[in-house]
Amino acid sequence: MLDIQENIKIMFNFFRKKPQEESFEEQKADIEHYPPPMRNAIISGENCDFVPNASGDFGRSLTNPIPVNGIRGEIKYINRLRCPSGNGMIFHRIGSLKNNQSGIECVDIYELVSIDGSFWDILYFDMYHPRRSTIIPKKYTFSKFNEFLSRIAVGFGVNIFAENFPFGIPNLIETRYDSLGGSLAERLRNILADRKKFIPTEQHKQAIQETNEIINKFQPL
Repeated sequence: MLDIQENIKIMFNFFRKKPQEESFEEQKADIEHYPPPMRNAIISGENCDFVPNASGDFGRSLTNPIPVNGIRGEIKYINRLRCPSGNGMIFHRIGSLKNNQSGIECVDIYELVSIDGSFWDILYFDMYHPRRSTIIPKKYTFSKFNEFLSRIAVGFGVNIFAENFPFGIPNLIETRYDSLGGSLAERLRNILADRKKFIPTEQHKQAIQETNEIINKFQPL
């Protein structure tokens, strides 16, 4: 069960002004990009901001992942996140797992770092929902909705594991994103040129180690 502070936070989130987002119909249209088994699972998922019976820190625990509509939903959601310094995020998926104990069929786990290197994080996503949550994890804000950029599932990251994160991301972007891949990769290489800015904290290293232990504990996908 959620504790009292978490319940207060949830109540506040429900009554605050929601960030502008694609319409529900537009988000459902994104689901058509997936093969039938995945599409059916996403469509039949709960239309929600929090997964049922959630517990723990929103977006940062296996039992309280961020509901989104598939892989495209994960990328679109992360693309709009802004860290405390106001910068966007570089990201990759470090693993996916099943947790039958929580009743959540699948959880994707992403590692993120801000484009100025000041903020490292790990976020959990449940992609089997027909729309993206309008709730934002603590310490983040959402960027202003852009009629074009907020509708494309392309950003400074990928939904697979990247060796030597974040420095391995540009090459993956170049190969996985068609027309935009080359220019995005070049921009990101310039951002990552000062490698000393992108050294994870000891606290983040510990969090990654603990996350990998969780991935190894449950059945990997």
